[in-house]
Amino acid sequence: MSNVFASTHPLVQHKLSRLRDIKTEPKKFRELVREIAALLAYEATADLTVVPRELDTPLAHLVGAELQEKIGLVPILRAGLGGEENQVRRSDRSARRYQSDAGSASRYSDLPRCN
Repeated sequence: MSNVFASTHPLVQHKLSRLRDIKTEPKKFRELVREIAALLAYEATADLTVVPRELDTPLAHLVGAELQEKIGLVPILRAGLGGEENQVRRSDRSARRYQSDAGSASRYSDLPRCN
């Protein structure tokens, strides 16, 4: 599976271990899912292209950075819904998974356009 990224970041590994622990309470489990999602989003977006953007701060005029393209993160499984809430505006879409061919029927055609 060449398109799968397995994070080796120490914080992700630590939080995954806590997440998997049978002693982890449901509230802490949900917190860990959100924290891991934020760390993975950080890793996944490390190579996004930025363009210069002029702006005024309270102290001076400067040239900052702005993402060149808008992106969206879409959880594939219901369990991923807790993870994307801090990264992007939530869009309540889903895909049905069929056990027979391990494929999915997409309902993503009506996602908002990123223009």
